Order: sequence, then C-alpha cells, then structure tokens
Amino acid sequence: MTIDSKQLHEALLTKAAHKMTRSYEYRFRKWLPKNRDAQILDLGCGDEKILWYLAQKYAEVSGVDLDLKKIESAKMLGVFVEHKEVLDFLTHTHKTFDLICALDLLEHLGKERIISFLELCFKRLNSGGRIILQMPNPNSPFGYSVQQADLTHEFTLSPVLALKILNEMGFVNTECRETGPPLWGYSPLATMRFFVWRVIRLCYRFLNFIEAGEREDLPLTRVYLISACKK
Repeated sequence: MTIDSKQLHEALLTKAAHKMTRSYEYRFRKWLPKNRDAQILDLGCGDEKILWYLAQKYAEVSGVDLDLKKIESAKMLGVFVEHKEVLDFLTHTHKTFDLICALDLLEHLGKERIISFLELCFKRLNSGGRIILQMPNPNSPFGYSVQQADLTHEFTLSPVLALKILNEMGFVNTECRETGPPLWGYSPLATMRFFVWRVIRLCYRFLNFIEAGEREDLPLTRVYLISACKK
C-alpha cells in the first residue's frame, strides 16, 4: 500500500494536532463555550492545529485566511476556511459568533488596524461571546525576539495596554494568561518545566518590584493569551 505526499501531510498534521490538543485544553480552560453548536470563528488561522482542535469540540467551525497553503491544509483537517482579508471579512459578513480566535494575528495589523479589528470583533460577537487573542509579549525577556522574527510583524500590545483597550471598548471579564509549559495533560517533562518556570518568574517579579515597586502579576512568557467577553 502506498501513500502519496498529500496523505502523508494530512497524517502528520493530524498527529501534531492531536499532540497540541493537550496543550490547548490547559491554555483555554474555562474560556471555551459549553454548547457544541456554538458558532466558532478562527481569524488568520495560520496554525491549522487550533482549527482541528476546535473542530473536534464544535459542529460549526470556520476560518478566514489569505494563505492558500494554510487553507488547503485546513481542508485536509475537514475545516472550511474562507480566502479573504480578515478586516474585509468582518466588515461585510452578517454572521455573528460565540467565539472568535485570533492567535498570532494582531502583530501583523499595525496600530490603526488593531483598533478597527477589535471593534469589528466586538460587533460580530453574540451577547456572552468571547474573543481569544495571542501575540508577542513586550514584557517578556524574549518577547522582542519574537516580535522581530517576522518581517510582517508591525506592532504588538503589552498586556497592560491590551487590557486597557478591551475594557474601554466595552469588553468584560478580561484575563491574560501565559503560554508557558502546561501544568497538566501534556507530558511529565512539561509539568516539570512548569514548576521550574514558576520559580524563574518569581525572580523576575521580584526584580520588577525592586526597580519599579510594581506588584502586578502579568504574563512573562514570550507570547501571551488574552480573553474578553461581550455582555
């Protein structure tokens, strides 16, 4: 029995998605809709694994992206992705959603478009709906290296600024999370790394307190997650 390159790519992609599912379960805990029929939208879905993960949990999952290769990969995982620019899609669609995910997208938009993007997301969310964002973290010792790792990266929001903008737009229940090693569900090594990281981040928090007197417990991983809801 032979397997062509497309089948091999699909098999490898599905295997990687299975592995990442354990990480997503931890990182998105208590953020995802309980209703399997919830309307789910993934914007700028460069990482097809998140699409696959969401498609296993929900019946109505769709995405929007400009990268035709990523769209083809998403199709292999059984998820429909529309070929369109995200702001154009949000401006013209009449659909509303219970969850909008935009992982590693905002840093590609620039300052002015970030605000427009968030306003449109708020408009397209159902009451009680949630947005989940992920972006490089300027607070992290390694955040700058992530921001400068791609020529298309324009600007990123610090956790403090992101929280401020979302709250001023009318979002509620805003929360930031780190994307470091998960405590449970991934591997014994990841669990060990989690506890080592907790010690290291305490040292960074202590330095921040000594230098600036700040006590805020903000994310320190090189990228971070932020979630907010619409009333």
